[in-house]
Amino acid sequence: MDFPAEPKPERITAVIDTREQTPLTLSPLLSMRATLTTGDYSVRGLENVIAIERKSLSDLVSCLGWIAQGVPIVMAGSHEKAGEYVAKMLYIAARRRWRENRIFVTEVMIEGMEPAGTTE
Repeated sequence: MDFPAEPKPERITAVIDTREQTPLTLSPLLSMRATLTTGDYSVRGLENVIAIERKSLSDLVSCLGWIAQGVPIVMAGSHEKAGEYVAKMLYIAARRRWRENRIFVTEVMIEGMEPAGTTE
């Protein structure tokens, strides 16, 4: 079984919350609409791992009041740039999980291939 080292961005599905009124373009990721518990954007299968919330500056100020320590805030500048940034962040999260799973699958495959009765 060949398990690629990296997932292709075109094979990752971004989830866009159904309440998002002007969704970002997340190319080259695939995308689907679904109701997310948290955030506006996530990765299919990783909804409990990554959530990205998109806010306008005025909405951000009214929600956080600039008191949320440890919350990364990125000012994208435009709708297009925000889409590029969100797609990249979602891909990074999916790639990280892919690598974790790849290591796990490889270890399981190697352990499963050892002849029975051979122990050290």
